Parts: sequence; structure tokens; C-alpha cells
Amino acid sequence: MAIAIIGWIILFITSICGQLSNRYIKFMLTIGVFILLSDALFTTQWGPIDGNSQIKISKTETIGQACLATAIVLISYFTPILSSKNYGFLLTCAITATSCIQLASIHAPHAESIINSDKSIHQVKFKGNIYEIVFDGFSGLEFSKTIRNLNIKNEFSGFTFFENSYANETGTDASLPSFFQGVGFRGGNYYEYQEKARYGGFRSRLRENGFNISLYIPDKARYWSFPSAQHVVTSMELAGINPRIQHLQTLLLVSAVRLTPIPIKRWTRRKLEAIFVNSSYHKYKSASIPLIDQFIKDEKNRNRAGNYIYMHLILPHPPFLLNSQCAVTQEVATSYDDQTKCATLQMVRILQAIAEAKNFDNSLILIHSDHGFDSVNSDPGPFAKEVPIDVENAITTNETFDTPGVMRRLRPLILSKRPAQSGEIQTSPKQVQLLDISATIYSELNMSNSSDGDSIFCDSCPYKPVEIYFGASRLSSIPHGKKFLFLKSSYSQSTGWGPVTKVEAIR
Repeated sequence: MAIAIIGWIILFITSICGQLSNRYIKFMLTIGVFILLSDALFTTQWGPIDGNSQIKISKTETIGQACLATAIVLISYFTPILSSKNYGFLLTCAITATSCIQLASIHAPHAESIINSDKSIHQVKFKGNIYEIVFDGFSGLEFSKTIRNLNIKNEFSGFTFFENSYANETGTDASLPSFFQGVGFRGGNYYEYQEKARYGGFRSRLRENGFNISLYIPDKARYWSFPSAQHVVTSMELAGINPRIQHLQTLLLVSAVRLTPIPIKRWTRRKLEAIFVNSSYHKYKSASIPLIDQFIKDEKNRNRAGNYIYMHLILPHPPFLLNSQCAVTQEVATSYDDQTKCATLQMVRILQAIAEAKNFDNSLILIHSDHGFDSVNSDPGPFAKEVPIDVENAITTNETFDTPGVMRRLRPLILSKRPAQSGEIQTSPKQVQLLDISATIYSELNMSNSSDGDSIFCDSCPYKPVEIYFGASRLSSIPHGKKFLFLKSSYSQSTGWGPVTKVEAIR
């Protein structure tokens, strides 16, 4: 929409201003038409705006954009000025009408209807709290090695580590709906699917059954938020970041990158992220530790039952700002390994705080990530060695990461403790997925399971392959209202990869 507005302004000025020179009018018309057509025809796939400057550039699109520019320049050169102005005026009117239709068609699903559609059939009696703690980008492939190197295995008494855990999506904004709802995307309006995670899912059922909802999250804008929560603390507030300014900076960044010719898009994004994103995102991530501090402070006065606490930490996710002891460093380069050690030490702090408040023994504690990390050195397992050609093609077509990176991002951390469970940390070989998080909570509370998953503790449940969707890493490059395809497959340790199918979506 921002690009349409920019192109519209250029066309509008040139179509009504008769005092401008003919050469200038033609030049502006040429630029305006190129911006609009280029952005519509060549939408570059690029990853989340998190400082990584992830952009996937196609040679075909580069050549196509160059041909488009040549054609527009030639047409403009040989078109009489009067015809150019008339054409610009008509195009301006057409864009205005199309944009109004698009705006009218974009709407958020009604919050009340989503919540009411997820009613529970009974009141839940649970003698403890539920803690769901998400460490963004924590690779499940690194956990065992990290606690061994830090010699803190005893700090995870009563926990089970699931070494064969899988994510259903490769990006945060797609992964959050999968584990809040426990339901994969089946097609249709993807925005509504994401919004239902914000208003519905297991959190709405907990709220209806009298649970007090507390959130410790990066901000209130993304799908980790829950409008019905009674208590919300954000990293953005703790870091003193104005959300409106940050959103404006993001809009400027996205618009500038989409305006830039394909050969220099990556360079443009990297330079603009250094100006608009990195400073605020660094504050954003650095506030993860103060967010934990606030949780620890609040935990001292928390009731021993009837609470659901969700915490989402941008850790060990890039940028790498913290050393292994969680001190912010600007001068010494740190690594993902340092961030992972820091994150694991923060897990221990959180668990100690829960134990000191005497909320540990009777509570369900779920520690997991939203996806793994693409650059770890650990072997992602057999599924990464058995990738069939149709899955390879799906990744090439729909992801900004390469195949080895996608395989590693599909290996998140899943670590959990049931109420009254004690003893040395156990490692389970069971295949589990993030879709199972909702089902696990329903099972522990004896609620009906409205998700597609099964409890991670259920050994007698029928076996289900992991649902895997390719396309999440490019969501930020797809304009609202535009149709696109997810490519879906499945994986099981016993039968391998399933066929790739198309899931049609509207952004």
C-alpha cells in the first residue's frame, strides 16, 4: 500500500500540473509507472526485519525488472506528452479505486466472535500455575550440550527434554499461531488465522475458565499478545521505545527497499537497517533481561494456583549483543553459542524464582522456542539427509533460507515439567511438534482437546507425522490482501517425508 501511495503521488502531481516542463513530466511519469509495475510484478522474498538483512534475489526477477524498465523508458520516449498526461490521470484514478477496494476488504476478525467460538464445556480445577516460557530462536540441537558445558544439569530437576522436537513453521509470526491454537493453516485468509492466535486458542479457554493471564512479551503488536490478559509487561516499554516511531521506521524501511531496483535491494536493506532498525532492535533485545527481572519481582507475590504466565524472550535470537554471562557488550563480538549459554542461565534464574515462590512443584512448566536457528553446527538429524526433490523445490521457491538452514530452523527446543514431577532431567526420544503444546495444556487440565496435536506426555496417543509449512520466512514481503501459496509437507521418523501439497492463502 505504501508503494501504491508513492506511485500515486508521483502520477497525481504529473497529471494535474500544467506548468511543469514536458521533459520533467515525462520523467516523473516514467518513474511512477515503473515503481507501481515493478513492485506488483517482482515482489522480492525477504525475511523478518530483525537486523539480519535476509533477502532472496532471483536472477530471473532481476532480468525481468531490467526489461520492464527498458520497455517503460522506450514507451515514454515515443509517447506524446499530452497522451502521457492523459494516461497518467487515468492510471491515477484506477489506482485510487483499486486501493480503496483493497482497504475495504482488509479487516480483522471480530475478537468477541473468536473468543465465543472456543467455549470450554466445564470449569477447570488445577492446583498449580501454568508457565509457558519461549526463548526465540533457541535450537533444540544445542540444549544438551549447553547444560553439560555449564554443568547445570541438576537445575532442571523434574524436566523432560524432547530431543526429537520439530517446528511446524520457520518464522515467528507463523509459528506463534501454530502453538497457541494447536492447529495448522488449512487455507483462506492467513491474517485471520494469525489473529485468531491473538484472540482465541487455548489462552481464551483458560481465561473463560477463570485463569489469570499474565504476559511478559516484547511488544503488544505481534501475535504473542492477548487483549484479554490482566497483566502485561513489554520489553519495548522497559527499553523506552516509542512503538509509533518504531512502526514509522519500519514503514520507511519496507517502502525504500521495495522502491529499490533488485540488484541493490540487499545493500539498501542492510544500510537502512543500520539506521532505522539496529539501534531500536538492540534496545529491544537488551530489554530481555529486565523483562526477566520484572517477572522475578512479580513472582514473589503471585498466587500459587490459577495463573497462566507467558514469557517471550528475544534470546538467543540475533542480534548477538550479550556474552555468555548475559552482559551487554558493544566492543567484543559474541556468538550464537554465547547467546545460548546466556539464555540457559536465564532459564535457571526463572526456575529458581518459581521455586522460591513455592510455585514450582504443583505447576506445569513448558519451556520451548518458536523455531531453531539456521546457522548452528549441530546435525539436524536424519530428516535433513532424506530431503526429496519436491521438498527441496518447495524450500527454494518459498523460503528465504537455504535447505540446510530450513532444516535447522525446524528443530526447536521443547522442555517441560509436569506437576509433582521430580528427579533427574530425562531425555525422551519421542517425536513431538509445536502443535502439541496446546494439546499438552488441555490434557494436563483435563479439558477437551480442540487442537490437531497430542500431549507430549501421551505415550498411548496414535502416532501423527509433523506438519511442516514452507513460506513463513517471506511473510513480511507479502502485501496485505495479496494471494500467495504455502507449500506443505509432513515428516515422520518411521516413514520419512510426505508429498508436497499447495495451501492457498490471502495475506
